[in-house]
Amino acid sequence: MSILKKNNSQLSYQIVAASPVADLKYLDAQAGTIICLDGAIYDLLSAGIIPDYLLGDFDSVGKEALKRAADLGVKLIYDADQNTTDLEKGLRLVMGMAENAEGVSVKIFRALSGRADHSLYNLGLLKKFHKLFHELNIINGEEIISCHENEELEFVGEAWDHMAVMGFPSAEVSSHGLRYDMENLALEIGGMQSACNSLAQSKATIKITGCALVVRKVNVKLSRIIDNTLSGK
Repeated sequence: MSILKKNNSQLSYQIVAASPVADLKYLDAQAGTIICLDGAIYDLLSAGIIPDYLLGDFDSVGKEALKRAADLGVKLIYDADQNTTDLEKGLRLVMGMAENAEGVSVKIFRALSGRADHSLYNLGLLKKFHKLFHELNIINGEEIISCHENEELEFVGEAWDHMAVMGFPSAEVSSHGLRYDMENLALEIGGMQSACNSLAQSKATIKITGCALVVRKVNVKLSRIIDNTLSGK
């Protein structure tokens, strides 16, 4: 088995959760700081990927795996706090390591498979932490999920690339360039949602007033449009 070496970047962090689905296709093993959560260490080492940190209460990691990780240079961080999940511990670890969290990009892998309560809680962590980082994304298969509050966004991809905008819990949304454009449409949990949309052309803009989750294909690029009226400046 070959071991992948990587170049660390203090601006890029990847967190690998311990979902039973070993979805590591878009994990960049040679860039950024990799934080492994508890039992995910087995799949990472099996793939020849050495994380920088192994974090958790280690209830899902045997002594032999812990020793092997330590021998490979992985820094072990034991945290037995049962009032926070391993993923939240991982996000707080990034905040502690980064001098300026607002300039940090965080990608989370394997957070939405397995138990439904874990998946729903992890989506809630996007809302809880998204303002603290430059980018905070959950990678789920061929999709990227992110949380946005009072922002105007530009998306660049290909026509028919699927997208969704979901009030989380609620938002008023306008768009230009989607297959089903919206004009000040109220989206909310339990009500109207833009769940089966797509790009009508290569570029689209979406203005969100309130808080919403955005789901897009991994190839669709997202950038923020500066809009001082939304921020209240």
